[in-house]
Amino acid sequence: MRKTLFYIQLFALCCTKGYTQPFVFKSVNKQLKEYTEKYDFSTPLDAYVSFQYLLANGKNSKIQSVSSYKLQSSFHKNRPDIFVSEKYKNELLNRRIIEIITYKDSVAATIASYADSFYVFQYFNLENNQWRSGGEDLANGLPVTREKVMKNLPVRLNALRKIIEIQNFPSDTANFVNYLKNYGKEPKQFILDALSKHKIVIYGEIHRRKVSWQLMKDLIHDPSFPKTTGSIFMELSSDKQGALNQFFNSKKLNTEIILNIFREFQLNGWYDKGSYEFLISLWKLNQSLPEKEKIRVILTDIPMPLSLLKTKEDYRNFRNNLKDRNEQMADIIEYTIKTSSDKRNNLFIVGEGHASKSAAIATEGEAASRNPNAIYKHSAAFQLTERFSRYDVFSIISHSPGVTGLIRGGMFDYAFACIGNKPTAFHLQDSPFGKEVFDAFAGIAYKLETGNFENNYDGYVFLCPLEKEEADYLLYELVTDDFVGELKRRTALLNAENEKWFGIENKNLTKKAIIKDLKNSTKSNKRWKNI
Repeated sequence: MRKTLFYIQLFALCCTKGYTQPFVFKSVNKQLKEYTEKYDFSTPLDAYVSFQYLLANGKNSKIQSVSSYKLQSSFHKNRPDIFVSEKYKNELLNRRIIEIITYKDSVAATIASYADSFYVFQYFNLENNQWRSGGEDLANGLPVTREKVMKNLPVRLNALRKIIEIQNFPSDTANFVNYLKNYGKEPKQFILDALSKHKIVIYGEIHRRKVSWQLMKDLIHDPSFPKTTGSIFMELSSDKQGALNQFFNSKKLNTEIILNIFREFQLNGWYDKGSYEFLISLWKLNQSLPEKEKIRVILTDIPMPLSLLKTKEDYRNFRNNLKDRNEQMADIIEYTIKTSSDKRNNLFIVGEGHASKSAAIATEGEAASRNPNAIYKHSAAFQLTERFSRYDVFSIISHSPGVTGLIRGGMFDYAFACIGNKPTAFHLQDSPFGKEVFDAFAGIAYKLETGNFENNYDGYVFLCPLEKEEADYLLYELVTDDFVGELKRRTALLNAENEKWFGIENKNLTKKAIIKDLKNSTKSNKRWKNI
């Protein structure tokens, strides 16, 4: 009777929230240990039991193969098995599986007890006739857990539809190769042409990438650049604009100003050596230009006055009042352009996620640099397109790996190899590349609104084969004894005395240890380790 009453109440909740028949509820109410160990992914319950036994036995080597296609790149192919303590194993085995909620026979979630009033729920997708793990989450209280699951399952079904699209790789190689041969251009000239026509050219870059910043340095030193471009907008803290102006107005090169700006940009500093060298290169260029051709740099990102935050309450208030990053960037760029007497066009150098023009909203990442209570908003490129026009805003993406390996199953890389892997750039609109479903990065790839490459970017730049690209280009000069002291202060500010910076415990944090760890991270001298 009690169970019947529960499902009557649950059905009423579903109707109130707008959830109806596509949801199927199956009561389980058994501990995991009541099931024998198995390796069966034919139903959501079998998949949950099998997955949890893999965890309980430390079979990490199997996790990738039983996870959703979306998550497989998160696990190394040769991930070793691990020793699991009896305590952790018993914790998993003693969890009580409460119920399974399935949506439209394609996505499901198991709800299990966790600790106190918390419940853990694990998602599963039906992929190639097998139920694959889609990750897990926690919630406090069973009603809240159910509501969260039922809200997320339709979203996950949309993601599953994108997974199916993404896995449908192209096979017409000639079409891609011929397009490059007929329409491919040298990257620098391609961007210069765009700057001569469009009010805002957005270069979507991947941070700490040497070859990409070299392209930017080559670009600004072309004699035609200052004729068409008056402002460069950059993804650095906008409250440091005064310091940056001081840097560019100085007749003597003072790199310490830039280093201090970088030390404030993120909680543990900004180590992108390419962007550091780019600013120095631009300062040197401005020294040789007539006044009317000088190029200004405008910082667009949210303010990060970390050195001014003295208490934990200061830090909480700062976080709780942060503006959305994309909105902040779009606001500054719009205001600067519309109030400027300089009629030259503008270059915006920013991470590729902010440069996408599609309606998809990225909801992953940036946890440390956003208001925890804020609603995620559209990308800066999308907002700028709305405020100006689609023609005014020309957005470019640079070639990189995709969400689970090579983009479009390696077709793009194959086409580049067929033209000798020479640097090339091209328009995406009405091209075979542009018609391909977007799978460049996970933040938006699995959202229905994302569409194809041409829905997200206007131009595509290939600079070098991914397997030959150098490791992260890091700025070791950022680390000084004084900065290490500041990092330790920030650790306390975050109320995280045991927080590790660079994988190093706070008590062992030294200049030497940080630099050693940074150098170890680039030891293989290979940027894309899974390619």
